[in-house]
Amino acid sequence: MLIPTDGEIELTTLDPDTGRFDATIRGAVFKEIAFFTKATYLPFVKDGMLWCQYETKLGADIASTDECIPWGTGIRLDDNVADFTMQNCAGDFINLHDSCGNQKAVWMVATAGWCPACKEYMPQVQAAYEANKALGLEVWYVYGENDNYARPTMAECVAYATRSDLPLNRVFLDPSWDILYSKMDPYLVDGGLLLPWDGIMDGKNMRYKYASTSVESQNTYVDINGPLTELLGQ
Repeated sequence: MLIPTDGEIELTTLDPDTGRFDATIRGAVFKEIAFFTKATYLPFVKDGMLWCQYETKLGADIASTDECIPWGTGIRLDDNVADFTMQNCAGDFINLHDSCGNQKAVWMVATAGWCPACKEYMPQVQAAYEANKALGLEVWYVYGENDNYARPTMAECVAYATRSDLPLNRVFLDPSWDILYSKMDPYLVDGGLLLPWDGIMDGKNMRYKYASTSVESQNTYVDINGPLTELLGQ
């Protein structure tokens, strides 16, 4: 295996509107290393291969697309979110991309059993869902911690949904939000997570449109009503 040890890269194009990326690599030097599957250190091979490249140009179109991409384009705002699977509190495993093109907006709400603000917020979200689901709104309540700040069980998920008066098939068990936040950057505030947390995706292509903790979102929309109104066409 060869790895780069020297050289420079010049970024010549990075267009946020079109997603075009172009760069030039100059003076690249690659040296051979010994690769072992379970190794924690990869040594250079004595008298191994040495490969030099004076100049190489590369480029790609990395803009979000208008279709769902199974592997996604990233985890930050304006990226197309990759497909993932979660189990809801009714016991069913649901894929995010199952609703691609069938919904206009997908609303992720991170919640926890210990969170008093979540207790007040969930009825508001459910009321908005009931009022707008015919327009193409889908809501995922993502339950990540129990009453004791610990990773919840399925039984605790069912109990949480029941006492919160939420439908079992719309509450999803995701201990510590491991799945959700590996696919959607939560934009932590001072290293911590604020709950309840909202993330909005365009149901057409699962493009990440809004995060309640993101300054970028706040610069684009006054509040969560902005992206919901835009996507639902109201």
